[in-house]
Amino acid sequence: MIEYEIVDEFNTTPDAYWEMFFSDAYNDALWKHLDIEREVLEFRREGEGDAEVIHRVQKLTPRR
Repeated sequence: MIEYEIVDEFNTTPDAYWEMFFSDAYNDALWKHLDIEREVLEFRREGEGDAEVIHRVQKLTPRR
């Protein structure tokens, strides 16, 4: 089994990164650019601050 690690560095705060990662505008643009249909089946936030848990289930279907 091959093991690998991918590390990306972003010039932003963790809060700003996660806010962008879960934003509809970002996801709409990302999946459109990748030519993948996205359907959000579930999305909920529970808790606050460091105890916040985000649960998201998506269905991704390539258009090609």
